[in-house]
Amino acid sequence: MNRVIIQLSDLHLLSDIESTVREVPTWRTLSEVLSVIRQRDEGEFQLVITGDLAQAGERVAYERLAEWLQEWRPRCLVVPGNHDHRSTLRDVFDLPRASSAEDPDSICFSEPLGEWRLIGVDSQIPGEVGGALSAGQLEWLESELASQSQQPTILFMPHPPFSVDSTWADAIGLANQEAFWQTIERFPQVRSVVSGHVHQQYSAIRGDVLCLTTPATSFQFKPGSESAQFDPVSPGFRLLVLREGRVDTEVVRLPRLAFPPRVVEN
Repeated sequence: MNRVIIQLSDLHLLSDIESTVREVPTWRTLSEVLSVIRQRDEGEFQLVITGDLAQAGERVAYERLAEWLQEWRPRCLVVPGNHDHRSTLRDVFDLPRASSAEDPDSICFSEPLGEWRLIGVDSQIPGEVGGALSAGQLEWLESELASQSQQPTILFMPHPPFSVDSTWADAIGLANQEAFWQTIERFPQVRSVVSGHVHQQYSAIRGDVLCLTTPATSFQFKPGSESAQFDPVSPGFRLLVLREGRVDTEVVRLPRLAFPPRVVEN
């Protein structure tokens, strides 16, 4: 039986529904993305959100988002991004406690989806834009992979543990990438690593692992750039279809860019 996952990333929501981030009304762009998802009628799907749900980690933003996603909450998995406030996010979305005593605030998941396994790893470093995995998180990840070695697996994490061929974005990805790959290299059941954070679509193959990043539901950054530049393309999400041990995927975007971000270079 095929399984469907919809990944949302980098929502950047504020408490005021009319507020904007970089002149983009992020609640409105999210609303349009959710409308497209409903119109597609993918049947029963797993929803995964890979970070930056809220721009400033505000409880009101999380509470409203939880209401907006109410119909999908029973099958919604979340990992926090660098903008998120972990304890508030956990409280509002009723997320499980930490995977690691070394990092008691981390939010991770390991859940079955049919014959597949979905693992989410929290790569947040509080107060930092870039991310990393603690020794405890790496041990937990290794343990989860070892205990479920017969299940084809997809890993979700906000910070990409691979280069996206963009100098500025690579500088704020996962800091300890080699430790991550050394941890998972013994586990051939890992089919894909799926991230957000960089607000752009990217795909590559490392060994037998499909490496993906996904557009934001808010605003986009230009791929392949030396510095952070806004990209005038529409928001979107990623669709993953799991069938017979393989991952088929596509990015779905809104039909038009209604709210161009304020174009600046950092």
